[in-house]
Amino acid sequence: MYVLDTCLWVIGSILCAAALLTGLARKRFYQLPAFSFYLGISALTNPVGIVIRSPWLYEWFVFSVSMAGFVVEVAVIYELANRLFLSRSPFDKIRTAPRWSTAALFLVVSVLGALLPQHARTMAMRAYSTSSFSLNLMDLGLLVTLFLCTRLLGISWGVLRAGAALGIGVTDAGCAAGAVLLAQFGPRYLVDFVRLGSFDVAGLVWLCSVCMPETKVQPGETRPQISELAVGFHEAEQVSVAVKRRLQTPN
Repeated sequence: MYVLDTCLWVIGSILCAAALLTGLARKRFYQLPAFSFYLGISALTNPVGIVIRSPWLYEWFVFSVSMAGFVVEVAVIYELANRLFLSRSPFDKIRTAPRWSTAALFLVVSVLGALLPQHARTMAMRAYSTSSFSLNLMDLGLLVTLFLCTRLLGISWGVLRAGAALGIGVTDAGCAAGAVLLAQFGPRYLVDFVRLGSFDVAGLVWLCSVCMPETKVQPGETRPQISELAVGFHEAEQVSVAVKRRLQTPN
């Protein structure tokens, strides 16, 4: 079991390192610097965890990695949202949607995290299970919100950005499920299999997205026929400006 567990740690790191080196060689990260940094951190984290022999130090290392990973993943998600539609003028009216979504998700995951049962033996593992479940669930909610916004606006993702988001979603789902198992049953090999297995799948997704060529429609650009919702936002803004000018014009 130890050999299989070690292989799961190593495979994910190798896939992330391969994705990072391939992306740098092909200059795929010029618009996604945060994602390239995320790949580098992901490639280095597991080898460091393998060499740590102290159980106490290892548990707090896992907790610290979970917190740092959440910060970097939020940066990647914001980078994706900014490239897809936040920086585009036709969508000024929906720039507050991610803020409201984040606030609502924070309330939901705080309640769910507080209701999570705790059967882990140490304080570090209890802190890790609660934080990992809550933070990864929040990341998943942000990704779903981003996906719904782009679908409503008819925005194309592109291969690399879709792969980055999908990989983060896979590893977040695995880590959240692993945190629930850890809180319910305590430390088991099954927890590592779920968490590390999802990380390996995510690494494979990232490597494939880096190696695959982009589609003809560039990421962040709308399709030739933009969705009716986006057109409605733009027309409503034009009508509002026209009405204000009419009211301000003296008779």
